[in-house]
Amino acid sequence: MRCIVKRFKIVSIMRMAAFLGFITGIIQGVLNILFWVIAMPFTTVYKDDPNLYGNLIANGLFISPIFAALYMAILAAIVFGLYNFFSKRIGGLEINLNRSLLAK
Repeated sequence: MRCIVKRFKIVSIMRMAAFLGFITGIIQGVLNILFWVIAMPFTTVYKDDPNLYGNLIANGLFISPIFAALYMAILAAIVFGLYNFFSKRIGGLEINLNRSLLAK
């Protein structure tokens, strides 16, 4: 069976990318929190900041995931918008699903 992907629905791709970006942002935020909690005794920069842990949690768990989701959604809209634009002119992605080509 031969299929040609001519276009993607940008809104559904943006939703999926925003969700994955949000999850990635949470993971990155937790890793950032862990890094600074471990590195804190070895630095002198943030030792006098009373709001450090609050800022780490706010940035790591709230701000970072939101910006990562926005970034991923905008980037996915641009990339798949370009794909939709060029697939009309050049042709789409061809997928060939023959039984003889599938791994057994």
